[in-house]
Amino acid sequence: MKVLAAAAAAAAEGVKAALVTVIGVAGSTPRSGGARMLVYADGQILGTVGGGTFEHRVIEQSIEAINTGLPRRFSVHLSHDLGMCCGGAMEAYIEPLRTQEHLCIYGAGHVGTATARAAIMLGFAVTVVDDRDEWLNAERFPPGTQLRQSDGRQIMEQLPWGSGAYHLILTHSHQLDQDLLEHILPRPLTWLGMIGSKAKVAKFLVRLEAGG
Repeated sequence: MKVLAAAAAAAAEGVKAALVTVIGVAGSTPRSGGARMLVYADGQILGTVGGGTFEHRVIEQSIEAINTGLPRRFSVHLSHDLGMCCGGAMEAYIEPLRTQEHLCIYGAGHVGTATARAAIMLGFAVTVVDDRDEWLNAERFPPGTQLRQSDGRQIMEQLPWGSGAYHLILTHSHQLDQDLLEHILPRPLTWLGMIGSKAKVAKFLVRLEAGG
């Protein structure tokens, strides 16, 4: 249960990791079927599937699975393939944890509302940021949407960043859009988008280039 609890915590916190489960054994092996281990993207582990060369190879396979996002099986004969003294065979199933991605929408207008609905249906955690009371109404958004009353600039540190963080600028003000864009660009995130006509985008690009 310790490994499963850690896996659940990693998935909830957006930590990249893979859950390894021994799904097949034959002959003499260091662990039995059902043994579990959690492998983090940096190679740290919790639990064990038997140690030695087999576990080392499983860690390598797990890191590759984390990077690709695809599950895989790893099956070997411990003595013939790895030179271990156990003499049996083992198979492990390696499953990268699915972490929830987070979409932060700046602007609670009609486009923001529609985007929040679509994102919730796609499995995103959604935060909508707007400083207007009349628009930031829970009845306008699907259940589970987090609403933050602010123009966004004052609560930047409280918003999701890093891998799996998506930010979309849809406010009612071109100046606010510009300010938010300049605040967000230096921060770590997966994707940044902004609504705008060709003319607006062209002006923003000129200003961004002028600002370095």
